[in-house]
Amino acid sequence: MIIMTSDLHTQRDVLPAPSNARSGLMAGQRRGMLRLLHDEELTAEHRELLASRGFSPEALLLTLRSASVLSVGKMYRGIGLRNGTGGLEFQPADFSTAPFTIGLKGLVLLPCEAGHRSLNCLLFDHFMSYLAFLSMPEGHPARLLRQCDVVVMGPASNFDHAVRTMAHYHQTICFFRKGTITQTVIATLRDLLRTDVADGSFLYGHHDSFADFIANKENTTE
Repeated sequence: MIIMTSDLHTQRDVLPAPSNARSGLMAGQRRGMLRLLHDEELTAEHRELLASRGFSPEALLLTLRSASVLSVGKMYRGIGLRNGTGGLEFQPADFSTAPFTIGLKGLVLLPCEAGHRSLNCLLFDHFMSYLAFLSMPEGHPARLLRQCDVVVMGPASNFDHAVRTMAHYHQTICFFRKGTITQTVIATLRDLLRTDVADGSFLYGHHDSFADFIANKENTTE
């Protein structure tokens, strides 16, 4: 089995924020010095922020949270989603880094229908990828996949848990950022699951991710 690295979640969907913000959060992750100070229902400010980046109102129907996080003595604001163990998947509001977990690590499991398991599963690298998927415009073929269960993996350390979860599905469609590491991960999933594992990145078109797609305003009318 390959050893996965956090490179799977390296994002370039948006312009980077100033380096001091990025380095402060990364230092907190490396040193284990991240602490959730407060979280609440998604604020109007964060709704407007997400809308300005191309995320649709439909995507914001998820139980998103506005959160404050302390990292190496500095506070950062951002958007979060609770995972299955009570930890918070956190996206800094300045988009200086990819999402990361505050507290207990775990998958985000979103069944298509409560109390019922779908035959097929969509696997996302992090919750912002799923929000972008939900924001794809009318007529885009990705919208035909809404009747599938969703698993958001989060950090690479959740990989084994994700494999055990996806083993119950007939097919898994993966939505990770395009790249060599993604292809290696998908090949590993195929070896481990012995079920149908598909790479859904062709739905991004010439972009690297759903987030890249919605960030390009010319695509919103396609």
